[in-house]
Amino acid sequence: MRNVPVAKENGKRRLATILTLAAVICLAVVFGMVLRAGITEKHIDTVRDQVLDELMQNAGMYDEQSVVLHNVSERVAQKLAEQLNAELRSVQNGKYARLTLPEGTTIVDVYKNNEYRKYLEKMSVDYHVRTSEITDEEGNKVHNTSVPNYTVTDGYYNQQDYINYLHVGDAWSSYRGNGVTVAVIDTGIDTDHPEFAGRISEKSYNATEDKIVKDYLLAGDVYDWSLIEDEQGHGTAVTGVISAAMNGEGVVGVAPEVTIIVIKAECDANGNFLRSSDLVFGLYYAIEAGADVVNMSFGVYFTNPFASPLRLAVDSDILCVAAAGNDGTTALMYPAADPNCIAVGALAQDSWELAAYSNYGENVNIVAP
Repeated sequence: MRNVPVAKENGKRRLATILTLAAVICLAVVFGMVLRAGITEKHIDTVRDQVLDELMQNAGMYDEQSVVLHNVSERVAQKLAEQLNAELRSVQNGKYARLTLPEGTTIVDVYKNNEYRKYLEKMSVDYHVRTSEITDEEGNKVHNTSVPNYTVTDGYYNQQDYINYLHVGDAWSSYRGNGVTVAVIDTGIDTDHPEFAGRISEKSYNATEDKIVKDYLLAGDVYDWSLIEDEQGHGTAVTGVISAAMNGEGVVGVAPEVTIIVIKAECDANGNFLRSSDLVFGLYYAIEAGADVVNMSFGVYFTNPFASPLRLAVDSDILCVAAAGNDGTTALMYPAADPNCIAVGALAQDSWELAAYSNYGENVNIVAP
């Protein structure tokens, strides 16, 4: 009985020690949370400052009224759209979305507003995208990509030196692309051109307006092909190189019997696409529409918005091909520089040497005349 006070005293000491340790742990947790919150806030400030600086330096090179969202839930995207009074557009899996801001609100306003701080790392800039045109030192187009002349004559095949350069004729005796579907994401196509007669898929799509040709009928149950009409010429020229018919007229494409899914995106008077997001939506659509090959004769330097859909395309056994760029640089240009895309550089005319204007380095996997 005389040991009871000692036992009680020891119990009190143990309890005090446990309470002290618990208090220390609680303080450590609270301190850690405060420290982490401080680090997160500092990181967000850094992200915001970097993007605002980027927006200032690249003024005029992006859509001021677009905000691109990555890997956000449908609920969060909808909440942001409501808060900003913006129009929401997203892909089916919800991992990519675009907010079109109302008149008078810009992406700069969004980044400066503390109300949207916690979403900043999920946002990105909707840059203009350049088509793969070749220009001289003054910036003038070397190749004429205006709307093509509808009156064609025979004999142009003899001027297509690149066909023989690649010995494409050796393959034509056994295969010309029948059964393969190629999606061309570009400025559209001359829907009345005889080179493409009967081979433009009704699945063709206007990525800017989010409209599929087969969903729109005119009088007499005729599809509204105007949705994909080429007003600039680049898309028609690119599609011609790929798939112009072997019909005794005009030129011949390297795969003259493929089916074409035309995916049109809006561009400005200089032939630059107004929003990279239109092209990303177009790529997601090409995957959904069942394309076997996707051609992308365009590129953007500042960002890679194509990473997720390109990964999905590869997982879906779709071959994606893109222009490496015509600026004679090693600067990474996307989608070409993405590891899930085949990047094509250019050879100089009548030569096996790299063209002076062609990008090179990590931008390029293969080259072609």
